[in-house]
Amino acid sequence: MRKGLIVLVMLMTCTWASAQITWNVKAGAGVAWIGDLNKKFGWKVGVGIEKPFSTNWLIMPTLELKQKGCTYEGLDATLLYAQLPIMAAYRTRLSKSVNMTFKAGPYLAYGFSGNVSADGYDDYDFFDVEGERFDYGLMLGVDFEYHRMVFGMEWEQGLANVFASNEVSAENAAAYITIGYKF
Repeated sequence: MRKGLIVLVMLMTCTWASAQITWNVKAGAGVAWIGDLNKKFGWKVGVGIEKPFSTNWLIMPTLELKQKGCTYEGLDATLLYAQLPIMAAYRTRLSKSVNMTFKAGPYLAYGFSGNVSADGYDDYDFFDVEGERFDYGLMLGVDFEYHRMVFGMEWEQGLANVFASNEVSAENAAAYITIGYKF
């Protein structure tokens, strides 16, 4: 009985591991902001995989480079992050060549560049002076797939305070329109 259970688990693991993985690349543009500060243009590029669990359910981890930030009364903050969202997704077929995918999940991010410029002041790196490099939060999105092309909309809300000081509390947020290709 015990050996049979071990063999069954090994067979299920091999079957799961051998299921097709699809690679994809994507790029997007949109707006980003911190707390209640003004929105600014932001962009993203990324490479990821899709790992199916069933006909409709899959997991979609992606490694992304993202520009976030804000503007406020002569101040312009441009923050660059390496971000890893891990989205659970549900894909439904709309027609023979069109699919729609709903996705949601957490993200982890590391800020590696944070240029801040302000009228009358020298530029400085946000993360060296006042910012927290680590960020995490939640993402939601919807994709429309036509053959191998993917068109999407994504929204993210940070849950971590991006300021090192407890005197100021604000989180990253962003919304993007994306285009991608599946291999």
